[in-house]
Amino acid sequence: MTTDQNRAAFEAWCVSTNCRVPAGTEWNSPLVSVAWDAWQAAHTIHAGWQLVPIEPTPEMLASQHKDAATTGDAFDRQAACAWLDQFTRKSWAEMLAAAPKAPRP
Repeated sequence: MTTDQNRAAFEAWCVSTNCRVPAGTEWNSPLVSVAWDAWQAAHTIHAGWQLVPIEPTPEMLASQHKDAATTGDAFDRQAACAWLDQFTRKSWAEMLAAAPKAPRP
């Protein structure tokens, strides 16, 4: 990426993330420096990798409930979902612990 392309991508990222760098701020200001560091960090994920939360989110847990929600009575579904949540949290922690470390750029 050329310097102009890099700058344009950074400025677009600032706008899309509302990073609050006022228009016309000098590039050597501390505010731009912090935003630049954040932008670079956001772009250091290697191909085939993605950032994931340490704890599964409610949406991630709910994605496991699809099958449980369609079988049995209400109590069975509630018990199945509670068990799945516990199982998923434990499995998630084990998978993160076993995950390889990302290669250094």
